Amino acid sequence: MKHRLILLYSWLVRTLCYFLPDQPALMRFRGWLYSFCMGKCGKNFQVCHSVILNGLDDMYVGQNVYFGNFCHIISNGTITIGDNVLFGPAVIVSAGNHQYDGNSYRFMPSDKKDVVIEEGSWIASNVTIAGGSRIPVGSVVAANSCVTPSMQQTAHALYAGLPAKLIKTL
Repeated sequence: MKHRLILLYSWLVRTLCYFLPDQPALMRFRGWLYSFCMGKCGKNFQVCHSVILNGLDDMYVGQNVYFGNFCHIISNGTITIGDNVLFGPAVIVSAGNHQYDGNSYRFMPSDKKDVVIEEGSWIASNVTIAGGSRIPVGSVVAANSCVTPSMQQTAHALYAGLPAKLIKTL
């Protein structure tokens, strides 16, 4: 029941604040409203008007985090975001996946896997982050990439591709 109420609260915040312009003070206000139901939320959490945040109770967000337009965060498992993380437009983060029972994916429960995005990372536009993934400190994930749990872990590096692979250290 608590999870459903939090989903309703998230929808309510998004609906009431949707038409407010994306100015820093108003984006911080949006983030402040979302923070009431989050596991943890730091200062200066900015959320653009078109962002969808599902499962706030399993989200832990650090300070100075920014979500660009059309991001969709689905927190079936725990999502932990460090300080000073930037999300470009249309990023999808899903902390879960479907399971297969031999006949269908439809009626199986979600396979919950945690996502960790460490401090100082930049997630460029149209990136998909799958459940079980970890993005190291100070990393850049290039546009249109897909981060999977098998991604090599090197701090301060550039990752790109489908699936995302280490391109170079920064």
